[in-house]
Amino acid sequence: MKNVRSYRLTKEERDIVKWITSGKAKSLPNLAQHKKHLAASARTQREKTTMVSIRVREHDLERLRARAEREGLPYQTAINALIHKYAQEEYDRKSD
Repeated sequence: MKNVRSYRLTKEERDIVKWITSGKAKSLPNLAQHKKHLAASARTQREKTTMVSIRVREHDLERLRARAEREGLPYQTAINALIHKYAQEEYDRKSD
């Protein structure tokens, strides 16, 4: 057996280990979709970006922020995803 260092866990880390080993931890029901979403977000973050300033209706921005929060995303990432999707659809249409 290899020599394994033992590390002291914080209380929070011990609580997490206890929660996982208790059987109460459950996998996300849509884990594959969630992984794809995170991978796409990671790819987007690696690409070169340009800062833009736009005027948006306050109500639209509030709704967008709420939806992004429900999906676990920063709202700017959600806006970027919408712009990318729109641009990609236009590109795909021209490629056909």
